[in-house]
Amino acid sequence: MDAKIIQTDFVFKDNRDYVHSTTMCELMCDLVYQHLRPRTAWISPRMDVKFHRLIRANGRFGIGRASDRPWEGVVDAEFILYDSKEFIYGFFEEDPTLQVDKRIRSNPIIENLRLTEKFAGECLIAFEGLASLLENIIEANKRVHVLTIGSPATELSVLNMYMRRFPVGLNPPASGKVILRIDNISSRTQEGATVTLNRLTIPELCSDDFELSYLVKRR
Repeated sequence: MDAKIIQTDFVFKDNRDYVHSTTMCELMCDLVYQHLRPRTAWISPRMDVKFHRLIRANGRFGIGRASDRPWEGVVDAEFILYDSKEFIYGFFEEDPTLQVDKRIRSNPIIENLRLTEKFAGECLIAFEGLASLLENIIEANKRVHVLTIGSPATELSVLNMYMRRFPVGLNPPASGKVILRIDNISSRTQEGATVTLNRLTIPELCSDDFELSYLVKRR
């Protein structure tokens, strides 16, 4: 079987009590590049991600091709890394007995953020590699939600539900910064929470857009 399963060793970021989506996305890419197909073999790769619940512990993370998907049944998060020639699937299954006991501080760099409409905006973000791209895009999208609702971030829970076509293969520009544009496709109320779908673009690096869906609720 052309597949790989590991036990995770996650860290919490800042004061969160759950594993941040950026941590899981980075792990997916690292595992694929190390065990199944090297980074240099991919052409403009993208990633789809779906989080079924908050992840509060370690567990099993597996990757495999379509014919070798190393899991069955319900999982807590699903991933697909793909380009025009390859699709690699990933999963995470939490084990509540495997507690996360490490914590780090994040350092998002987001400048000149302004709202253009509800749940939409534009800003300048740092981009020095995949880790900073993930962290700054996901945080910038969160901040337009906080600004739209108008409540302090400490009073809101803003959760990443899924990502589509996220461009994980971009190369950083010489300046180390790029303009990020965020457009709102839809927003709706669901059981007292707000669910949004946004279209994002990085015009100077990538002509294709990608999507993020967030759930926002008061703590």
